Formats: sequence, C-alpha cells, structure tokens
Amino acid sequence: MATPPKIRLTKHALEKADLLKHYGFAISQRKIIETIPKPDLTETKDSQHVATRTLDRHHALRVIYEKRKDYSSRHNILSREA
Repeated sequence: MATPPKIRLTKHALEKADLLKHYGFAISQRKIIETIPKPDLTETKDSQHVATRTLDRHHALRVIYEKRKDYSSRHNILSREA
C-alpha cells in the first residue's frame, strides 16, 4: 500500500481559514485536505493544481496546491460564491 503524501498547509492557507472563520464561515483543515483527492472539479496551470469542491448552493472551496517530491503544499484557499 502506498504511503499518502505529506501535506503541509502554508501560513497563508491557515490565515485565510482563520479570516473566513472570523466572518462566520468556518473551513476546517480536514475539509481543505479532503478536497484534494475528492474534488468536484480540477484545473492545472503550470505547476499549480486547483481542486474545487462545492460546499453549498452559493459557495465553493478552492484549494490551490503544488505537488513536490517530499510533500504537497497547500498554499491558498478560497471560498466564493459559485
């Protein structure tokens, strides 16, 4: 069985999650991490991958990440109206 890749949330991602929580829209680290293997939509531009998951009728979680040799870096999350 393959070992799942290490995942490291960047400072920016953690700050964005805190900001959203401050405005009453909590996004857990678990939900961010679970979006990568189970997105509703994926996009790729250069070395960046975008995994999008619908949260509800008006909101989607977008996780921008890069695959690296020793870990995957999640450096940005966005929640916006779909």
